[in-house]
This record gives sequence, C-alpha cells and structure tokens, in this order.
Amino acid sequence: MIHSSESIILRTKTSIPALKPNWVQRRRLVEVLEKGTTGRLTTLCAPAGSGKTTLLAQWIHSSGCRSSWCSLDSRDNDPLRFWRYVCHALTDAASPAASVRIRELSQALPGLSLPVFLDAVLNELAALEERLILVIDDYQVIREDSIHANMAYFIDYLPDSVHLIFSSRIEIPFSTVKWISRGECTEINAGTIPFTLEETFDFYHRSSDLPLKTEHVQKLFHRTEGWVTGLQLLAISLRSQKDIDLFIEQFTGNHRNVADYLFHEVLGGLPEDILEFVLQTSLLERMDADLCDAVTGRDDSESILDKLRNWNIFLVPLDNDQAWFRYHHLFAQFARSFMKRKKPGDVPGLNRHISECYAGRGLLDEAIEYAIAAEDYSLADRLLVQHLPDVWQRGESVSLLRWFDSVPARIVRTPEMRLLHGFILLAAGKLDRSEAVLKTVEADHENMEASERRRLILSGLLFMKSNLLFYSGEYEAWYRFADGIKDRFLPESPLFYGFNYNRREPFVRRTEFGLKGALSSDTEVIGSRFIQVLESKGWQDTLITLYMNQTLAEGYYELNRLQESHALLLKVDRSSATGQIPGLSVPNRLMQARLYKARGQHRLAHETIEQAIESVVKQHLSESHWLHYLRAYQIRLYLMEGKVLQAKKLAGLLPGFSPKDKPALHQEYVYGTLARLLGAQRREQEALHLLDLLKPQAAREGQLSVLMEIILLQALFEAERGQSASALGYLHEALQLGEANGYIRSFVDEGAAIGELLRKYRDQRISADDSQAGLCPGAAGDEVSLVYVDRLLDNFTPQTAAAPAQNRLIEPLTRSESSLLELLARGASNKDIAQELTLSIGTVKVYLSRIYAKLGVTSRTQALIAARELELKTADGKYG
Repeated sequence: MIHSSESIILRTKTSIPALKPNWVQRRRLVEVLEKGTTGRLTTLCAPAGSGKTTLLAQWIHSSGCRSSWCSLDSRDNDPLRFWRYVCHALTDAASPAASVRIRELSQALPGLSLPVFLDAVLNELAALEERLILVIDDYQVIREDSIHANMAYFIDYLPDSVHLIFSSRIEIPFSTVKWISRGECTEINAGTIPFTLEETFDFYHRSSDLPLKTEHVQKLFHRTEGWVTGLQLLAISLRSQKDIDLFIEQFTGNHRNVADYLFHEVLGGLPEDILEFVLQTSLLERMDADLCDAVTGRDDSESILDKLRNWNIFLVPLDNDQAWFRYHHLFAQFARSFMKRKKPGDVPGLNRHISECYAGRGLLDEAIEYAIAAEDYSLADRLLVQHLPDVWQRGESVSLLRWFDSVPARIVRTPEMRLLHGFILLAAGKLDRSEAVLKTVEADHENMEASERRRLILSGLLFMKSNLLFYSGEYEAWYRFADGIKDRFLPESPLFYGFNYNRREPFVRRTEFGLKGALSSDTEVIGSRFIQVLESKGWQDTLITLYMNQTLAEGYYELNRLQESHALLLKVDRSSATGQIPGLSVPNRLMQARLYKARGQHRLAHETIEQAIESVVKQHLSESHWLHYLRAYQIRLYLMEGKVLQAKKLAGLLPGFSPKDKPALHQEYVYGTLARLLGAQRREQEALHLLDLLKPQAAREGQLSVLMEIILLQALFEAERGQSASALGYLHEALQLGEANGYIRSFVDEGAAIGELLRKYRDQRISADDSQAGLCPGAAGDEVSLVYVDRLLDNFTPQTAAAPAQNRLIEPLTRSESSLLELLARGASNKDIAQELTLSIGTVKVYLSRIYAKLGVTSRTQALIAARELELKTADGKYG
C-alpha cells in the first residue's frame, strides 16, 4: 500500500448554498446571527424543514464576512474525513498563505494525531487578520463520540477572529453550558425559527401567484405554526386545488403526519414520467444532470431538473452555478419510502446501478455505500479491494471498518477479505475481534490444497501476526507460528507488502512503530529476532523488515553502539525500496549524517544531507516536510561547528517558520532547530518560550525522544542565562527519562556544555548530606542512579567529546581496492576503471561495493571524503 492519494473532496459539500429567488428576508433572525458573531459559537437547532440552511445562507450572502461552509452526511462520522472537510471549508475563506498551510495539514493526516493536528489548525486560525465565519450544517448526522470530544476542544481554543455556527435538527451532543454562561454562545431554537405572521404574508406574496386572502394566510400560519416546509408544501398543493376556500377550511393541521399528507399531494400532482424521474433520483444524496442521465437511462435530465426547480419541487441548489442539487431532506425521505412501497423490487437493482455509476466517476466511497445498500456484497468487496489502499493512506480506518462490518455474518467471505477485515480491526484497536477473524483464516488455510494462493494467504497471516505482535506483546506465540512455517520463501502479499509506517516523522523511532522513543533490552532482542525470522522467509526488502532495521539502527545509535547502528543503516540504504519511500530514506540519511558527525566526519555528514536533499527535490517533494527536516539538520550541523551566520542564512530556506509562532508538535524538529539557533544568538528567553509551548504537546503524545531533546535544551539555555538551579532541575528531569530508557547519545550529542552540567549535578549529589542524598535537585522517589550519571560522563572523555574520525577501517583495503580508490580520486568512470585495471564493469561494481562497505559509505563522493578523513593513502602514496 505505498500508494498516496488525497481524499476526493466534493466541492458541493463546502459550497455556500445559493439563494432561491424570491426568498423571504428574515431580518429579526439575521440580527441575532450578526450579534452572535461577537462570541465564539452559535447553535441553530430545529427540526427538519424549519429553514435553517436557507436562513444561514441568506445571512452569509448579506454579511460581507469571510465565510466558509461545510455540509455533513453520515459518511463524515470518520474523524479524519470529518476534519478534512472542515479544513477544506476553511481554505475557501482564509488568506491564500493560510489556506495553503491548512491544506497541507489536512493532507498530513493520518501522519498526525488529531490533537496535534487541531493545535496546528488553531495556530493557523489565530494568525488570521480578518474575521472568519465557519458554518457546519447538518451536525445531527455525527454520532462518533471522538468527533464531539475534539470539536469541544476545538471550540475551547478557537481564536477570537473565528466564529463557529452549528446547524442541527437536534441539540448539540456536547455541553455548551460553559460558553453560554460566559456569554460566548448564541442559541436559536425551534421556538424562534418558525415564520412570524408577517414573514408568512411575505412568503406567499413572493413565492406564489395564488389569490390568497388575508384570512387564508392567517389560517395557514396558525395551523402550521409557521413551519416553513409546511407552508411551502401548502403553496404547491394549493395550485392544484379547484376550491381553495374548501381546501384551507378542511386542512386542520391535525393530520397524523402533515408532511406525509402534503408530500403525497405534491407527488400525486406530477406527470407520470416526472414522478418516475423523482422516485429514481431520490436515492441520490446529490446529483447533476449527467449523473441523473446515467441512473435513469434518460438524456433529458437537465430539462427535468429545470422544471422541478421552476415548480419549487424541493430541489436545493448546492453551488452558485446551479449544476449540482439535492432534494430537501424530508422530501427525499418521503420519496424513497414511496418508491419502496410502490416498486420494492426495483430498489436493490437501482442501488446497484447507482453504485456502478459512482464507480465509473471514481467516487468509490459512494459506490461502496450503494453496493452495500443493494446487498450486493460481492460488488462491495471488489470495490473495497480496489479502494482500500487509498482510504487507508488517508487514515479513514473508521470508514473502512464500517464498510467491512456492514456485511452480515451470514455472508461467507473469502480468506483474503477476512485478512483485510482482521487488519482493519487491528488498526482500530479491536484486538480480540481481529484475533478471532485471523483464527478463521488460519482454519481456511489449513484446509486449502497446496497452491500459490495458499502461500499468499500464509504470507498475509505472517504479516498480520507480525503487526499484531506490536499490540499484544505475545512474542512466544508469534515465534511458534513463524517457526512452524515450512516454506523457505513466502511470496510478497500484494495487499500488505508495501505498508508504509512513517509519513511524517524525521526519525522512525518517533512513530508508533518505533514506540515513540521507548528503549529496553527486550525491544532490542525482540527486534533482532523479528528481523531474523522475516529475512529467513525472503522478506529482506519488504517495508516492514526495512523499517524494523531502521528502527533498530536508530536505537543502537541512542545506546552509543555506533558500529552496529552504521551496519544496519547501510543495509537499509542499499535496498532499492528505500529510495522510493521518503518516510524511510530521509530518516536513514539523517541518521547516517548524525553518525558521521558523532565520529567527527563532518564533511561526510554534510555530503550525506546534500545528497538526500537532491533526492527529495528530484522526487518533487521540495515543498514537503521531508525537505524541511533535512534543511533543519544542516542548520544544526552549522551550529555544532560554531558557524552561526551560515546557520542563520540557511534558516531563511524554511518558509513559514518563525520564533514568534505558536508551534505545533508535528513541526517540532524544525522549531527545535530554531530554538537552537536562538540560543546560539544569545536569545535564550525566546528559545525557552518556544520549548515551553512544545513540551506539553510532546508529553501528551508520549513522544519520549522529542521530550528528551526539549528538556535538555531547556537545561542548556537556563545554564547560559546563569540560572544554575533551574538548569540542574531540567537536567534531573532529563536524567529520569534517560535512565528509564538507557539513553546516551541524546546527552553526548549536546556536547561539552551538557557534560559540564552532568559533572556539576554529580558533585552536588555526592556532597549533599545523607539526609538529602538523592533528593537534590529532585524529590523523594525521583532519585537518579549515580551509576547512570557516571556512565554518561564516561562518554564525555576528551577523546569522545572531540569526536575525532576513527583512524581505522572496518576491514583494510586490498592493494587492488587501493588502486581502484586512486582512480576514483582522479574522477574515472566505471568504464575507465575497467579498462585501466583490465576488469569487467561488473567486477568493478563488485569492488566498489566492497570499498563502500569497508569505508561505511554509499557513494563515490562519500568514499573520497571518508578516505581523506581517515587519512587513507592510495597506491601511489597520496591521500585519497
């Protein structure tokens, strides 16, 4: 699943509804809405057909404010889909620069947790200079509790420049009491929104050429209680009445279902071919002429839609061009029920046909929904398999799970589909259900005859159980299953082979796959065994194996086991798959550069980053977060070398980032870099402010390695400011976190200043009275072992602090390899080298691979730099 796909956004869901001609001006409610914008929230809650959408559209069109609109439907119960649509709506009204950044944030999902994402969106909104209105229409369709909880958080921190309006048939399902009590919430409810008598007169005057008397209008108003849709239905029905006086006299408003009665009157008055069109298209949630033609088999849908619009038959325009429409919700519900009563046998086939029409347009979300409605589960499964990679990349696992769960238990699904179902359940955290599904797949596998399909099922099971391992921790059960597989090599299951574990982070250890920085001896043993088993089945180049190797390499680096780390980094780098996945290749190159820097090979570190930047730009990712991470590390390199001016100049290549920002955690690596730059410019107070904003976010997300960096920087900057006690307090906090996870390089990479603080910390601890031992600067129960402090200090010896290049090779070069290195230094091509040394080009490539491996590099340029830094002499006695 290495595809990347943005969610298809339906523009009609974020278009402000067009106003109908002859609309009634509702000045009293418009004034309420206008006054409400001084607060943060307005709720408009009233039953269907009350005129909520029309009222809001009328106000927005007349207000002159920057306004955005988001219409919801039942599919928006997926949290990521919901917030993507909210973001898309916001981009219609925000400034161009803010719109670009908000759009990038929505595309970053699911690489961000929702709290981090919401913080980032709120930061963008806080920077807006003009007032912005956001309307969320039909909120009653949202039933997902997590969306309600995140929306309450969003409202709590909404900046003053943004006003949020909810339109819903029911009360908002989260408490609004606190905002009401502060005067920050305006309410319009079912008792306020009906037409007044004056508005009723205006309505019939504008929308009807009927000869209604004053007493007629008064009676209709009182009998409908100003219900907007009831009045509209009556206006349509009255056109077909021969005796208006008798009809109004007999209409008491006490019908068991006034709407059903009146809708029946409307449908009964339509010509037969128009009625057939309305019934068939009533199954559509939104439509244009082309879609109506495809569904009905007609070629005159545009003409019929024009007639319905002119007759005011509850057709709601969804865009200013009036190309897309929907039926009024109540009318659509009635028409669908009428269709099911009149032609029950036609509905499944029509739903199937609609599914195929949507699929033909590439709208697979809708296609799947209609296939399920048609109870054509084989069609639904085919569409699911086709659509799953894109939906998964969008992170909309809630939608996937709902689709899978929509198939009744009585339907027997293929083992492949059950594997997918098990994986979606696992991703949703439903471990028990996932394991139960996998057991049925295992049983199917046991009963299958030997075949390629059987081996693919087994391959999928190994992948699934390997991922389940991260959640369950049942390592022995996994070993037994893996060891029981007799096949020497398993085929790469196309459904799972390319699953990408990192879409946002600069280092894999910061992802959930990398346990967010947690380290232990168990994780090392398990990781190594895991890789060994997967590679024994021929999965050396699968992303799960490469990611595991990268994670282990990053862990080895933190534990200061640099040689083991480097070997794994080169192993990952050599895989052809790595270069195609920036979530793997960028962390790999960043780690190689960090390792070269740790060894004192500064030029190699710079060269590695420059090569990585070239690669990212070639992949057209020049505006992405991946490039920002690489630029940020370049800045860090310059700062470590004391080149502050070069670092400051390079910081100009990070557009949109400023120390004055309110940073969000998903950009921590860049903001952490800016904090370092501020510190180098003796602007410690500004740097500390940035870190103070990032720290609680990192703690909330459980990002241990991120938190460690922040705390150590706080210690360093406080020490620079002469705040020794505060610096030691932060150092104590870092030591607690570091000791629990065995961290070493996090401390060592910060250089001599941290070493100095560590010695000061140790001296204070030793000189403390027995009664205070272990309590300074922490509190009882917070002791840090001095053994751990001493172990860290052992890595701050003059030799390691200076980090010189290691003047030895992993293995000495042979004379032939030295000769080849000399030719490399002269700029010879592979062909030139082959001719000079009378070798085949293939043999030259083999020699080059050996040289790269011995030097611990991956390219010609790096090989020459390494040769110079290691002071290697070529065959003629000169330095490479």
